[in-house]
Amino acid sequence: MFGVFTGFILFTAMTAAVIEMTILIRKGWTRESWTYGAMFVAGAVLCIVTGLNNSLPSPLKLLIWIYKPVNAWFAHAFSGGG
Repeated sequence: MFGVFTGFILFTAMTAAVIEMTILIRKGWTRESWTYGAMFVAGAVLCIVTGLNNSLPSPLKLLIWIYKPVNAWFAHAFSGGG
């Protein structure tokens, strides 16, 4: 099951990427093609991982991990002194 599912997603993703990337490269949009390629690869990987029923952590947990020390610093900096 892994091979069929992954193969289908990769085939579909590569077909769409070839069509879109050829247009971007012909127009000379190199930065846009790099950005599109990176986001496309990330999306394909996330699609495969999700399709294989692997659990992914919520992006909210990343935001909490980043902003918890910032919040603590602001609470400490502005909490007292009169």
